This record gives sequence, structure tokens and C-alpha cells, in this order.
Amino acid sequence: MRCVESLFQVFQFFLTKFGFNSSVVECACVVELKMFIDPPEDSGLPSRTKLFESMKINHVPVWGLISEDVLNVEATLPEGYVDDGEEH
Repeated sequence: MRCVESLFQVFQFFLTKFGFNSSVVECACVVELKMFIDPPEDSGLPSRTKLFESMKINHVPVWGLISEDVLNVEATLPEGYVDDGEEH
């Protein structure tokens, strides 16, 4: 939920900063992995293209603020770190 709330705040900030008198009513956070955009039929992978077509949203542009390449970088955690399961 925090991610969505933060996106709303970021978009609202930019709208206000650039003089738009409007409100953000919808936004989404999509992590798009390139391998799912249009995989070969025999790969067994889900197809984002087919999913968007079936939902009739294939006209909606998808753009990213962060490259999927960062998902390949392992975080360095301090020795003895234990995940408490809470959002931080």
C-alpha cells in the first residue's frame, strides 16, 4: 500500500509543481520483466502481450522508472540481519 500512496504523492507533487490544478485519481506500479512481453509459444512463459489483449488494455503504454536490471543486484545485508517481515 505504501508504494501506491507514494506514487500518488509523487504524481500530485509534479502536477502541482508545474501548475496543473488537478488530482491524481489512478496510478499503478508495474514491474515489467522483458522476458514476459512476448515469449515464444513453446516457452511455457506467460505473455504480457496476450494478457493485455485479453483485458483490452493493450493500448495502455507501460513505462518504467526503474530498470529490471536492478532486480539482478543482490542487496548487501549486515551480518546477523533477520527480516522481521514488516514494511520499512
